[in-house]
Amino acid sequence: MTQIGHAKVSGKLQITIPKKVQEELGGVENGQYIIFYKEGRKIHIRKGMVNPIE
Repeated sequence: MTQIGHAKVSGKLQITIPKKVQEELGGVENGQYIIFYKEGRKIHIRKGMVNPIE
């Protein structure tokens, strides 16, 4: 496993996605979604689409 960045959590529990992570995701733009996946004790992130709940 290779660390490619880190982020400090703000008072509003938000983070800024580090530039290297943005590049690894193929770029991130305003309004896009970042999806969080859990696998055991690990959390993975991916850029993706969110289907609205009906």
